[in-house]
Amino acid sequence: MENEKQEMDQCYMFDELAPNPEPHQTWIDMPEFAQESSETIFEVVVRFMEWDHVQKFSELVEQTITPNTKSMLYPKDGREKPSTFIWKNTQHES
Repeated sequence: MENEKQEMDQCYMFDELAPNPEPHQTWIDMPEFAQESSETIFEVVVRFMEWDHVQKFSELVEQTITPNTKSMLYPKDGREKPSTFIWKNTQHES
């Protein structure tokens, strides 16, 4: 309880980052959230007898398959790897 009071008493550099004392006010005029179903409609297990066949299949579906690959989505969903969103400081201070 006291921790909550301490958090509310903190000074914020930017007012818009301060917690809203009335959180429901934050959602006024926001669009309703609707998420499309992400369930698969069909799954199949494919077994390969030779690594060469795996490589040919990989080319056909235009996706990388490694010995660690357990599953894939076809067609590829287009999402980027989380590692592409890592921020790196490219400026060096002198």
